[in-house]
Parts: sequence; C-alpha cells; structure tokens
Amino acid sequence: MRRYPHDFIQTGISAIDGMNTLVRGQKLPIFSGAGLPHDELAAQIVRQAHITGSTQDQTGEPFAIVFAALGVPHDTADFFYNSFAATGALRKTALLF
Repeated sequence: MRRYPHDFIQTGISAIDGMNTLVRGQKLPIFSGAGLPHDELAAQIVRQAHITGSTQDQTGEPFAIVFAALGVPHDTADFFYNSFAATGALRKTALLF
C-alpha cells in the first residue's frame, strides 16, 4: 500500500500545480523540443518552488531542491546558476551540471 502523499510543493506554474501536483521527494523531468523555452521553465520552477505554508516540511526538516541539468552547454549552466543566484534560490538548491 502506498503512503498518502503530503508536503505539496507549490511551483507557481498552474498546469503543474493543478494537474501534475508535486510532493516532497518526487522527481520532475522536463522534456522539450528544439526552440521551446524549457530552460526558462525549469529555472522558474526552481526559483518559485516552496512547500505550502512554510520553508520546512511537516517533520521540521528544511526544504531543498536538487537540480540536475545533464549534458547542457556552459552558457546554459551559467544561465541557471546566475538565475538562481539573482533571486536567492541558490540557497535552497543543490546543482549538478
């Protein structure tokens, strides 16, 4: 039997929050075609993601994001790093490039 999910992660993207709700510990792969704004979408999700009502989950543990962008060029990695640093999201994010 699967444990009922809790610790809803609000991303600020209505299509994700309403139709593909994320919970703590869940992965969110983003697949896209050439020319679509997938980098901007991924950065927006990381910048805006938080557990509803708090920066901690129900157990009192801090909330963090593990962001993995595999095989991206250096300029794309710089975009993500600078985007997270400018908005303060870098404090709650572990990056893997």
